[in-house]
Amino acid sequence: MRGERVGPSTRFRYASVTKLFTADAILRMVRGGHIKLHESVVNYLDGVPAKPPSQVTIKQLLMHSAGFDRVRSLDAMFHINKKPWCPYELERLASRKLAYKPGEKQAYSNEGYCVLGAVIEQVSGSDYRTYIEDNYFKSGQSFRFVDGEYLPDEVDYDFRFAGFYGKGYQGYFDFEALSAVAGLSGSAKDLAEVVRRMIQSEAPGLRSAPVEPECRVDQHYQCYGYAFYRYQPGENRMPVFIHGGALPGSSAAVVADSEGGVFVWLGAGEPPDGTHGKRRFYDYVYKRLESFYR
Repeated sequence: MRGERVGPSTRFRYASVTKLFTADAILRMVRGGHIKLHESVVNYLDGVPAKPPSQVTIKQLLMHSAGFDRVRSLDAMFHINKKPWCPYELERLASRKLAYKPGEKQAYSNEGYCVLGAVIEQVSGSDYRTYIEDNYFKSGQSFRFVDGEYLPDEVDYDFRFAGFYGKGYQGYFDFEALSAVAGLSGSAKDLAEVVRRMIQSEAPGLRSAPVEPECRVDQHYQCYGYAFYRYQPGENRMPVFIHGGALPGSSAAVVADSEGGVFVWLGAGEPPDGTHGKRRFYDYVYKRLESFYR
């Protein structure tokens, strides 16, 4: 892509925005009666012992409240040059040490969404990638799963603020294992279109998760629903639903608003000040959306 103009149809890595596909696939199965939100995940995973912490529910996994915490313990999905336990050894879920009692606290988790990907496989009888391709990809769209190496039509990424990672970072991680967590790539245009279809679904849908009473919706990264977190800086102001993502040298964000609109940002770089920069970006997007609807 070097030297070519970047636009709405340019291919980027979606990173953790991929979780929107995983969450929507689970909710599709819930609407179809194949999964129940409040049932233990072991009911949908063959060979996993029915004991803590494997007794977390589907809803807790969707809402990042299953007890995993990538801050308090290393993120098993992104151990450098180490094969993750999920999705290859799901029986290890029964002995996985949790940071919190399931349902006690929300903490963003890649492992939890990998487990949901395994649920999709076992309930559908199809591997995760095939299920997503069959149910979400349409002819002519740009969606492709990433296997590590850059695709010919993929944008060139900027690694200035990627820490010690460089262009060869893709060799460090197992992208097959990351399929349900951060595995997709495609254009901003196609992503906006598919997310808009997702949020138009009947309940339970991506925006329909309840907000916990103690949850601070006026702060970013606090109130996770079904993949999205809810943000509403004032009681009488418009609520929005946000999901971001990042891989070394790239960033992504989807903002769905209460009016039915979808905003997509795909970047070939990362902010120099990490999470603080992302918060400022989300606040900027929020103000523009609020102004647009006024």
